[in-house]
Amino acid sequence: MSDISFEWIGSILGIGGAFLVAINGRYASYGWICFLMANMVMIGFAVESGLYGILTQQVVFMATSVIGLWRSSTCLKK
Repeated sequence: MSDISFEWIGSILGIGGAFLVAINGRYASYGWICFLMANMVMIGFAVESGLYGILTQQVVFMATSVIGLWRSSTCLKK
């Protein structure tokens, strides 16, 4: 895969995640899964491109995605 396709796949997954979380509907918790996948793709993009600022940002965003996914799954159980 080229850098451009990694960049676009990560962007589309991030946009999808933002939309799902923003609508706060039945499938909002799937937004965190989209964010997590976007983070992984963008980390790959950043590593391949040598973009260490983006890499740092995506690692932190991945941590927030994991927290969001964990919190949404525990809220669904209640």
